[in-house]
Formats: sequence, structure tokens, C-alpha cells
Amino acid sequence: RFTFRNIVGMGLRIEAFEWVEYFIKTYGDKLPPEHHESMVSFNLARLAYIRQRYGEAIALLQKADYEDLLLNLAARILLLKIYYETRALRPLEASLEATKIFLRRKKIIGYHRDNYQNILRYFEKLMALNPFDTAEKKALQTALEQEEHLTERDWFLKNLHSK
Repeated sequence: RFTFRNIVGMGLRIEAFEWVEYFIKTYGDKLPPEHHESMVSFNLARLAYIRQRYGEAIALLQKADYEDLLLNLAARILLLKIYYETRALRPLEASLEATKIFLRRKKIIGYHRDNYQNILRYFEKLMALNPFDTAEKKALQTALEQEEHLTERDWFLKNLHSK
């Protein structure tokens, strides 16, 4: 399942969207039954998100039960990104709070905790940012660039500059 997710990620990175869709639909059935639904729906949601089909992505994210802790967190972060990009502020705030509580309750994720805590912290900073304050934007950009553990750095920088 990890290889499956990584292959989809690389396909999305190089923008081979048609191939990614083919891969998910063709090889998703090869996954162990206990991971099939969650991995296929999560990866189809990633593809829908990239294609800016946000409603489809949300429906796919809600379809599966994410028992895998890191997959659950990745799905939550994807949902936060969708809410931010669609300016759905109430669901964004509620989901952000729920994810903070979820992360606080989970003690077994080790070094991943720093990354997810940083993601949540930078979501809050981005939401609170005054888009007309260039000094504040520059300070946030510097902080993002210098953050050691932040897998969503590129997304934050892109959205910082579009604000």
C-alpha cells in the first residue's frame, strides 16, 4: 500500500493525471482487501483535488474509514487544503480544531507529530494573515522556508503568494 501511494504521488507530481487514474483503477484491486477501499478512495481524492474537482474529492475522502493513522492525517490535511482553497471558512475552522484534537490524542506517531503540528500551525497563520501587510507576509514566507519539518511547504508558499 505504501508503494501504491508513492507511485500515485510521483504520477501526480509529474502531472501524468490520466496515467494516475488508470493506475489507481487497474492496480487498486491488487491491494490487500483491508486496505483497498481506503487507499483507492484516498488516492482518487488526491487526483480529484489536483484536477480541482473539490466536491468529488470531499466525497471520496468521506467514503472510506481511515484506520491507518498517517493515512487518516493525510486525508484530514487534504480536506483542510480543499476548504482553504474553496474559502469554506467554517468547515475549515472546525476541521482544523478537530484535527488538532485528533493529533493531541494520538501518542504513537513519533517524528510525524512535528510535521503535522507545523502544518496545523501554519494553516492558522495563513488564515490570520493580513494579505495587505507585506512585512507580515515576508515574515511568514521566511518562517515557512526555514521550517525543518513541513511536508506541505510548497502548498503554503503558493497560497501565501496568492493571498
